[in-house]
Amino acid sequence: MTVYDRFLNLSIRLIEKYTPNGTNVTWVQKGSPTVPDANKPWETEPAAEVTFDVRIIFLPDVLEDRQILKYLGKTEIGEGQVNGRMHPYDSFIPTINDVVRRPKEDAPGEYVELVVKAVDEYRPENQTIVYDLEFGL
Repeated sequence: MTVYDRFLNLSIRLIEKYTPNGTNVTWVQKGSPTVPDANKPWETEPAAEVTFDVRIIFLPDVLEDRQILKYLGKTEIGEGQVNGRMHPYDSFIPTINDVVRRPKEDAPGEYVELVVKAVDEYRPENQTIVYDLEFGL
């Protein structure tokens, strides 16, 4: 069995190096809404949010790839898709129910909320090296 620690360390080092100005994003995991009264299941309380400070490299969307996929699959692929890479963190595992709050560059203190549309992981022999993320606006 091969140990992929060198690749994991490389992904961490590259993400830290190429994240502009050391900016972090906030990863938000939203739990399931709770039902306080079993006799009234339609009255739910909002889910609690758990936040994590992470670093993600945001990559430009490649238009040619989307056009080929649209042609081959005869599907609609929306505009404004954002892709990213993130190294694994011990504190959480990303899911498609999560949200990422990315700080606006031109307005300090404000953020853009990106919905996680897909999470793929590069995971040889059950050791996660890096997450490939797809966001929608």
